[in-house]
Amino acid sequence: MNYEKIHDAIINRAKNRKLTGYKERHHIVPRCMGGTNDKDNLVDLTAREHFLIHKLLCEIYPNEYKLFHAFRMMAVMKNSKDNKRIYYVSSHEYTRIKLQHKNIMQMHNKNKIVSIETKDKISKSCRGKKKRPMPEEIKKKISAALKGRKLTSEHKEKVRIANTNNPKCTGKATTLEKELERREKIKKSWIMRKENKSGGIND
Repeated sequence: MNYEKIHDAIINRAKNRKLTGYKERHHIVPRCMGGTNDKDNLVDLTAREHFLIHKLLCEIYPNEYKLFHAFRMMAVMKNSKDNKRIYYVSSHEYTRIKLQHKNIMQMHNKNKIVSIETKDKISKSCRGKKKRPMPEEIKKKISAALKGRKLTSEHKEKVRIANTNNPKCTGKATTLEKELERREKIKKSWIMRKENKSGGIND
């Protein structure tokens, strides 16, 4: 199927008409691919056309993960505030979109290197958040599945390497800077305890 030909036909038809009812603004060249907000790059589409165009774009550019993300959001989002977005996604279509999105995101994130700054931002955003407790039923299922399972020497070695720099296992911080900061806090804590203790004896 010539996806590009269908895509261009819909866009060209939209350029030469004026929609009077509900419409959605679309970037002909997607913003994630360098498209601008210039008038020449914008076109009004019906809700159904807009969904179809994004579906076609995913077929034309299968390696653009941001297009798949945008398409998936269009599939899962609720109707517009005035309930005029009147297309519905079938369960079969939704499953296909979900799997496509999952596969392309896995490929994108496979060799992605996360910087220390990004890790710090994620760590700060998670601080203070309460973890949702795991239901007992799920705990029992996991326990039953792992019972009697023997780990290979290769698996054990992978676990050992993974835990080498894990603060929860080693007690040390992930970076030298954080480790020095941790030691300084411990030192100050001991000094404060000493002072409090000596102060209590003098009283």
